[in-house]
Amino acid sequence: MKKILVCDDDFIILKLVENALKQEGYEVSTAQDGNEAIELLQDNEFDLMVTDMHMPHATGLELIDFIKNELNKTLKIIVLTKDASENTTVDAYQVGADDYLLKPVNLSILQIKVKKMLNS
Repeated sequence: MKKILVCDDDFIILKLVENALKQEGYEVSTAQDGNEAIELLQDNEFDLMVTDMHMPHATGLELIDFIKNELNKTLKIIVLTKDASENTTVDAYQVGADDYLLKPVNLSILQIKVKKMLNS
């Protein structure tokens, strides 16, 4: 079973994304801030992370940098953001994100992107 980490400080979005991915048969862990996400990343292996761009204690960009440069892990990463600016998108891709979705998140599109990334 593929394991996914979902990180978002908005509890409603966190639960919506978690439930949408569990419906698809994935094992899902959640974190409501950057510190919680870092702990989970250090103690577990994940196949994919869905992360909000702006969270307390560590941003989505900082989490991606931590995964790629501190943990040297290669997991797929989808960034969620309300910020549709070109700079935000470029920054996410430059640090190692594989894809992004604008909020409010279309859960059907998220499910399709996750399935495609994990080839499951």
